Amino acid sequence: MKISTKNRKIGYTYGSVSGVYSFRKEKTIQYESLLEKDFIHLMNFNDRVLDITEQPFTIEYEVEKGKTNTYTPDFLVEFKQPSYLNPQKSIKPLLVEVKPSQKILKNWIKLKPKFKQAIKLCKEKEYQFKIFNENRIRSQELKNIVFLDRYKNYDTNHDMVEQIIEHLRLIGNTTIEYLIVHLFTTDLQKGYAIAHIWFLVNSKIITCDLTKKLTNSTVIWLNENKDIGIEI
Repeated sequence: MKISTKNRKIGYTYGSVSGVYSFRKEKTIQYESLLEKDFIHLMNFNDRVLDITEQPFTIEYEVEKGKTNTYTPDFLVEFKQPSYLNPQKSIKPLLVEVKPSQKILKNWIKLKPKFKQAIKLCKEKEYQFKIFNENRIRSQELKNIVFLDRYKNYDTNHDMVEQIIEHLRLIGNTTIEYLIVHLFTTDLQKGYAIAHIWFLVNSKIITCDLTKKLTNSTVIWLNENKDIGIEI
């Protein structure tokens, strides 16, 4: 097995959409399909993700004497590691193949030996290898993240933000409905408060279970790992 660094440029591929994604305003990541774009979007929201590299390297391997084949994984995802102040389970770097399930089934005979080489490499490097299809990527979590995107630049009221944060600090966790009923009286205030809550969830000041659909019954709490010094 031979490893070479990425050397091919991502361009237009027939039947898909290619482009670039702005990753945390720090770098751009190229993608070859909307499914890859959705995967990057999912990783971008995950605070444990440190960096993503598209097509990080090419694996060259022998299929028979004198004949070789290659496999280029779609992404390498690296994770933030825990500190003694914030103990969490460490996560191995993740080597990723992003492909629709239909294409995996259709090309399985061709893809299987490539994936076997990726798994072999991951064992050597102490990585993990995973295949992400549309079911794994286009989950409820991604739907929630897309929903929260609209509140990213929401024009908030400082006093209302402080009121929501202080209430959560006192009671620990509660549903959105319970919080707005106990803090606000008019329908206008309540509607305004819900928008503030979604802004705070998108900003990671407030957290919740993003694997479930976001509603007024969603349980929310303060994110203890987040510095609450935000600009309002």
